[in-house]
Amino acid sequence: MIRMRCQMKPFVFFCAAFFLVVTFSSAFADSAEEMLSACRPIAKGDISGDYVKFPQNFSTGNCWGAFTVIQKMIVRVDDHRRPLFGVCAPASSTLSQLIAVFVDFAEKNPQRLHEDFFDVSIESLQEAFPCKIKK
Repeated sequence: MIRMRCQMKPFVFFCAAFFLVVTFSSAFADSAEEMLSACRPIAKGDISGDYVKFPQNFSTGNCWGAFTVIQKMIVRVDDHRRPLFGVCAPASSTLSQLIAVFVDFAEKNPQRLHEDFFDVSIESLQEAFPCKIKK
């Protein structure tokens, strides 16, 4: 019985993370435009070592929280060790870097701002961190 619980933890974690992203994206920032507005201060913040200085308010907290979940999700792999979301970000990538990638992508693609935040954020990360297919 204990063994089954331990094996279920990754699945439960993935489901919980997926639920949180869906909740964040639909409840707080339905569109990429809304999340862009929340994330821009973080992407433009002053970086000093491991710290990023940005205004701490509900909007930036929403962005930070959403990308915390996304950062946990993009490292998930299938049984063949392929990333589930097609993002191969280096292990050293930081949360502020992921946010900056999204902000840059959204600003360069204003025609996409009406789309769902989650879809646009994942696509931005796939473009910035493509997975190399081994032949």
